[in-house]
Amino acid sequence: RQLQMGSAAETSKDLPPGVHQVLRLLATSHESLPESDAPSTEDTVLDPSSSESISIDRFQLIRPLGQGGYGVVYLARDTLLKRVVALKLPKPHVLLNSDLRQRFLREARAASNLHHPHIAQVYDASEASDASYIACEFCDGGSLADWLDRNETTLDSETIARLLSQ
Repeated sequence: RQLQMGSAAETSKDLPPGVHQVLRLLATSHESLPESDAPSTEDTVLDPSSSESISIDRFQLIRPLGQGGYGVVYLARDTLLKRVVALKLPKPHVLLNSDLRQRFLREARAASNLHHPHIAQVYDASEASDASYIACEFCDGGSLADWLDRNETTLDSETIARLLSQ
């Protein structure tokens, strides 16, 4: 989808904080997101002095990990706590719609109350800075889809029950 924008002076006052930064980020991001490559935590962050380096609050983006209908998830480095995180940024249409922005924040609140070894921990969330985000624990190793591709295509009921119980 393409967002039609008038002059920056016309639209800046009408758009919620962060929309311009997210649009710039999406415009300069990689052409496509990786489908099954698990990123390495040894990836180097882009040089902060480089014009290519993109930061959201205290997070330096390394590369995209995936996307859904409402957001894009990036591998990022938390410069304050010196750790790698999964940083979820809402897509522009979410920032433009107050109901969807609230849904994004409800997701952060709900996920932050879940504590389980098989659920990524939420470290931080923000709506006050230049862009809204949810910062989560980065779990290296691929997705469930990756695992299914590497293993049997048909699982027995015992394996399914064991996986669901986790």
